[in-house]
Amino acid sequence: MKSLYARQLISTIALLMLSLAVLGVAFVTLTYGFLASESRGTLEKNARAVSRTAQAYMFGAGSIIPIDFNMVLSMVAEMGDTHVIVCTTAGMVIGSSDPPSSMRLGEVIDGGIVQSALSDQEFFEVGTLGGFYKKPAYIYGTSIRHEKGAQAIGAVFVSSPASGLYNMMMNFARIFGVVAALVLVVAAAFAHFSTRSMTRPLRLMAGAARDFAAGRFDTRVDAGRRRDEIGELAAAFNNMAASLERSDRLRKDFIANVSHELKTPMTTIAGYIDGILDGTIPPEKRENYLNVVSGEVRRLSRLVTKMLAISRLESSAEAPGTERFDICEAARLSILALAPKIEARGLDVGAELDSEVFVTAEKDSIIQVFNNLLENAVKFSHPGTTISFVIEKKGKKALVSISNSGDTIPEEEISMLFDRFHKADASRGLDREGLGLGLHIVKTILNNHHESVKVESRDGVTTFSFSLPLCDPAG
Repeated sequence: MKSLYARQLISTIALLMLSLAVLGVAFVTLTYGFLASESRGTLEKNARAVSRTAQAYMFGAGSIIPIDFNMVLSMVAEMGDTHVIVCTTAGMVIGSSDPPSSMRLGEVIDGGIVQSALSDQEFFEVGTLGGFYKKPAYIYGTSIRHEKGAQAIGAVFVSSPASGLYNMMMNFARIFGVVAALVLVVAAAFAHFSTRSMTRPLRLMAGAARDFAAGRFDTRVDAGRRRDEIGELAAAFNNMAASLERSDRLRKDFIANVSHELKTPMTTIAGYIDGILDGTIPPEKRENYLNVVSGEVRRLSRLVTKMLAISRLESSAEAPGTERFDICEAARLSILALAPKIEARGLDVGAELDSEVFVTAEKDSIIQVFNNLLENAVKFSHPGTTISFVIEKKGKKALVSISNSGDTIPEEEISMLFDRFHKADASRGLDREGLGLGLHIVKTILNNHHESVKVESRDGVTTFSFSLPLCDPAG
């Protein structure tokens, strides 16, 4: 199978050759027609001039033209580079522009040709005048009459060699051939470089795709400074490569994090159970260690449940179902559900909620968003502080914000808050129960609703905010 470069180059050269061939044929045809028309016009002018001159010498169909008239014919022929013949109505040659030694007086021209010249008053052909000439010539014939409408008394035939026009056409053809060859060479060189320039990014993309298949996602396509469709394709390909590289990195991180999250509790569980079975842990302490094992099992269960929830959210090809509900009521339910944790931390909740704010979304998913954000705020708030829960209308959106007072999140960490298994324990306190999946679930749910979540952290106050589309309360 030929490459795209070869097919494009061959197609371009073939199209160019076809265009030159059509142009050449048209040029030759038009030139030939023009020169033939010019030749006929010259022959016709000379023939009519000879016909008018011959009227003075011919008084009957069989008149013999004196020798001085042949000299006149020779002068006319020499001036126009032609050959002149005068014949009777019967076709017998009675005058010629040939020298006296070679005049073919008395020879008879084909009667059909003579009759054509006599009846139509003109005759034109590219031929030998019925065998009179040995080589083809352009021949024009017309009748000789004493006056218009009178009976013809003879005919005049003026000819010029076809070889002259043929030689001229051959010169034109040679010039055209040279010019066409130069154009073809220049165009082929241009097509070669332009086609290679066009296909080079495609070849690089094919090589990069093979690298991707081998697991090397750091390959990029260099399209130079191109700003055309190929350049856009190369830029899109590089963006895809960057996305694949990031996805591969996240996948590896995800596997590493999952392995770590599973390994730690499983090691703990296995160690304590082995200690109980081999008697290393005394009977009076077994209950305590069994409680630890039970906690680790529950932690594993939460991890698996949340991972399944993330998988379901991220793999769903359909948009989430929507319903009309009061988002303020959903917020109150979330606050009540987390009331024991809020009280245990000695926190207060300052809720600024309208009586009714109706939105369109999947209610259960939005309640889960509230629970995750509120639980995150409780976890990282300083004891004795207040969590602010605000819902307000802004344009056609309901704007939700949840703020807590604690340690300020460093700017470089904010962009990683929604990554799977990311924990801020180093800067915001240790959290043994956390899995680092809650905020990732929040982001995934809101993305499925075509919304986004924003984070701001200044002077110890961290605020998570997002919006949902409002709907008519009367629905």
